[in-house]
Amino acid sequence: MSNICRFTVPASRDVEAIIDYIANNNSFDTAESLLAKINQNVKG
Repeated sequence: MSNICRFTVPASRDVEAIIDYIANNNSFDTAESLLAKINQNVKG
């Protein structure tokens, strides 16, 4: 059985906003690392 996760448009915008916030308030590398972890754990 395959598990597929699909983001709605609002959810995708939320993730983008979170990544932008982290990049602006912490570091680009931290934001990039988080995005990589999200992409690694979400397939679809």
